[in-house]
Amino acid sequence: MIDDIYISGEDLKRLYQKKKKKIGRYALLGALLALSYFLFSPPSYQAVATFKQAPSRSDAGIDLKKLVRTFSASGAEVSTIPLMLSRSVLANTVEELGMQAAVKEYNPLAKKFIHCRNNLLTEIRRPAKSEDNFRFQHVHYSGEAACSYFLRFTTPEAFELLDKNQKKLAAGRIGEPVQVQGTVFTLAATPCSLKTGKLYPLSILPLHSVVADVKNRTRIKPLREDKNILMITFSDTDRQRSAKFVNTLISKYEAFLIDENKSVIGSQLKYLDQRQNELNSKLDLDIQDHVALLKQSLLKQGFLGIEEEIESILHPLQNCQSRLNEIEIEMAGLEQRISEPDPPINASAPKLVQQFGQSITQQITEASLLLQNLEKDEPLYCGRHKTLNLDSARQSPIEAERSDRRGPAPDGQGEDRFGEVAPNPKFYADRSIISSNLMGHLIHDIELARSQNRTDYLEKKEQLASHLHTLLDHLALRQKNLQENSSYIEQLESDFNGMTLESSRSLFQQYCKQLDDLHAQLKQVIFFRDHLNEPHFEISTLSNILNDTVTGQLVQKSSELSGQLCDLINRSGREHERLKEALAVQKRFLESHLTQTLELGKIRIQLIKEKIGSLYQAMKALLQKEKNVLEHQIEQLKISMQQLPELWHLDKRLKFKAELTKAMMEGLTHIAESKNLSRHLYQVESKPLDSALPPLSPQPPRLLLKSFSGAVALAALFYAFALIQALLRGLPASQTTLRLMGGHTSGTLSSQAHLPFHQLPDQDLETLRSIAAFLLERKTAQSVIGLLSKKESSFCFNLANLLSLHHQKILIIDCNFDRTASPQGQPGLWQYLNHTVQDLPIRHEKTYDLLSSGGTTRHGVELLASPIFSRVLADCTSRYDFVFLLRQTSLSSQDAAQILQLSHLAIIATDNESQATFRTYLQWSRQKENLCATFVQHQIIPE
Repeated sequence: MIDDIYISGEDLKRLYQKKKKKIGRYALLGALLALSYFLFSPPSYQAVATFKQAPSRSDAGIDLKKLVRTFSASGAEVSTIPLMLSRSVLANTVEELGMQAAVKEYNPLAKKFIHCRNNLLTEIRRPAKSEDNFRFQHVHYSGEAACSYFLRFTTPEAFELLDKNQKKLAAGRIGEPVQVQGTVFTLAATPCSLKTGKLYPLSILPLHSVVADVKNRTRIKPLREDKNILMITFSDTDRQRSAKFVNTLISKYEAFLIDENKSVIGSQLKYLDQRQNELNSKLDLDIQDHVALLKQSLLKQGFLGIEEEIESILHPLQNCQSRLNEIEIEMAGLEQRISEPDPPINASAPKLVQQFGQSITQQITEASLLLQNLEKDEPLYCGRHKTLNLDSARQSPIEAERSDRRGPAPDGQGEDRFGEVAPNPKFYADRSIISSNLMGHLIHDIELARSQNRTDYLEKKEQLASHLHTLLDHLALRQKNLQENSSYIEQLESDFNGMTLESSRSLFQQYCKQLDDLHAQLKQVIFFRDHLNEPHFEISTLSNILNDTVTGQLVQKSSELSGQLCDLINRSGREHERLKEALAVQKRFLESHLTQTLELGKIRIQLIKEKIGSLYQAMKALLQKEKNVLEHQIEQLKISMQQLPELWHLDKRLKFKAELTKAMMEGLTHIAESKNLSRHLYQVESKPLDSALPPLSPQPPRLLLKSFSGAVALAALFYAFALIQALLRGLPASQTTLRLMGGHTSGTLSSQAHLPFHQLPDQDLETLRSIAAFLLERKTAQSVIGLLSKKESSFCFNLANLLSLHHQKILIIDCNFDRTASPQGQPGLWQYLNHTVQDLPIRHEKTYDLLSSGGTTRHGVELLASPIFSRVLADCTSRYDFVFLLRQTSLSSQDAAQILQLSHLAIIATDNESQATFRTYLQWSRQKENLCATFVQHQIIPE
């Protein structure tokens, strides 16, 4: 199992502090190397031109490549840079400018000094002298290795071409092509310092190496303002050649687009002609098959095509299905509308009308007889009413009539939704003027006045006569209304046979509207009837609901009596009582009129409901008939459609083949035309904007910046190498790393930690205080502290001085038996363990006691493991608060392990030990109940 490796920023910092001298030397070396390289490199001139790139030629659509291109804003760069920097375009440019030919005018050392001078002048912004070199054009050489020749000018215009052995190969003139051994070149210009008879070395380089070189020196990137405008830059040591290269590259790229367009157009036209011939032959065969199918369909089915036949079936089928759905919805709506929430009525409407009419006729007869007897001054008891119920007569007319009307409903009938008893035939059969107690009170008073010959007899008589006349008028109007309702009922009882569905719907809506109107009117009548006897009820508002004559008369009389009752000043108490009684009688007449109006309305509601039910059955039968007819038609149409799929499949297949062939022809033509047009537009729109001009000055060499970059690069490289080496050997652990590993740290000790206690630096004193706090916090009865260090551990004496300030008694035992003992340190522990001295030679210092080692031996581990040393250690721990076992050795040695076994607490001074070395101490510390080891670190000393 590989242990974990901890790396912190402090580890990297300590490594830098340790290697900083070497890092500085390597940084200086890198700066010198970078400065010398760039100082003696030839200065370069950079020519710049702009080129307008046409929009992308890719087809319409959205794909991942377009999406990435959109977000990266590099559409023009992706489409143009690979073409412009292609081998074919660059090779033509290189050959035309003759960049394969090079003449060495100076020796290499002189060339380097010229470059150094020009770079220094450029760095201090002084004009540098441009080089005047040989210029070549139209160099053609396809070899893979460079060729070497010599040029020797006989005149400023004529020259000879020599081989390596200075044998003449050819002669030429400036501006004329020269061909020799597969190489063709044209010398375009010579330098001003040309010397006749001098040999000039000429090298013809391979094309691929020159193309790779110029490709590395060419940069093409889109502008931020417009991504379709490209900026082309090229760097060269010759200012004239840098500008010519950029301009020639653009012209060669335009020629490349023209050639590519011509080649693509020719290939597409040739392919298009071939594909059109193939598709024409296929289209002829498909059209012949389609014509045969149309002839067969026209002869057998009478249709020109399968579409007409399908349409003749599908359209009626859809209409029938839609009408069938409408019928289902309409029947469901009728079912919901015809549902009756009211309780059923046992008696039929015609029977109720007849009984109600008989009751009104009986009341008219009795009222007329009473009026005749009253006018003849005869007794008012007649007919079947021979006796008068005096108990009923003592009641007020309103209470008596209300008790008759609000009795229990016969036949167990309940109240309808208007709060009234449903129409009862027995109610109309037993109804009479006297039995209803409507006139019972007045008749009783008149008979008593007649028998007792009272003076108010005439007044009572006139009052009764007035009431009887009013009642006769009321009953006559009610009888007239009943006759009108009877004729309306007879009209509604007409048969629905022979009615169409549309007329049934119209009549059904009329009946429903009439029913709703009657319900609303009866609710208003019930409200007036129930609130009629309230003291402050305004009777005149009843005229807004019922506008018949009887209601108007009753309302008018009641209003007049109410107005007279309000005149309390001009009326006596007797008159006031009489007016109250007369108003009560009028209200009772009005209430009776409203009650019978309600009964008549309920009869009409029952009749309309019966007619709606009959009409619903008729409409349901008509809808069911239409539904059956539609279902039969749908079945017939479905049977006819079973034969269509095969014909449809054959027809569609032939049409699809013909349309596909036609579409392929049109598509190929469109693609060819669109691609040719897009390529032509791409070629026309892709053109240079600004041509390159020869730069006036070379690019600044920036020697300081490049030197600094070289210094940083070489220093970083050396630091990385040192870090890798430290990781392979074991990375030294810093305090941060020790804390990450779970250890306790107390601080750092500087190189001045060995100074006297009063001269200690603040940092070392703070570290010693942290160690003292650690020891005091973990102090026990036996506090043996092992102090291990690879370097000098003299800080232990300063620690003892600090602990003495806390009133602690300290003993320091020097366990370093591998060093030469001084005469001042003898005798010591070695002499006591070897029985040379009898008493333990402890020396008493000012603030602590010291037991020196006393001698030198290779067996210090065995001496510390002996029983006599264990007795010495036990005796010392009983007399001292802290016993320090001081040992200066490697932390990975057996001596350190022996000291660790004898100690209760440990102080480990670290230097450059690896993390693996401290795992033993951390494991020993974890085995204790409390953290019992603390680490201090010596200050780094640079190598």
